[in-house]
Amino acid sequence: MAKYVKLLGNIKRKDIAEFLYSLDIYVQSSSSEGSPLTIKEAMAASLPIISTDVGGIPEMIIHGETGVLVPHGDQEQFVHALIALVKMDATDRGKMGQNAYNYAKKNYSMELLAKRHAAIYKKTMQKN
Repeated sequence: MAKYVKLLGNIKRKDIAEFLYSLDIYVQSSSSEGSPLTIKEAMAASLPIISTDVGGIPEMIIHGETGVLVPHGDQEQFVHALIALVKMDATDRGKMGQNAYNYAKKNYSMELLAKRHAAIYKKTMQKN
């Protein structure tokens, strides 16, 4: 098991991008979430993602296309899904990671978020 999984503890903020680029798969086994930045960062690093289907995560991951969603609390299915992702052909896993990157770029880019925030401010100002 140690050959495949390393528990590194805390990673400094400045080292997160380098760390993510060293991974093959990103795993998020949350029991509750909103819209986790960690998944957006993993997508930006072109990683296929396996996650529980809690909170806003199902709105972020397209099951089978950008990652894999597993029902919260179903540990057996989570393990089976993770094993399937690990055993997946590297080209197919890479395609899933590229899909995740494209999704993040389309939905979470700084430019897009800036435009959305500007629109909110403009709308709010027009009401006053």
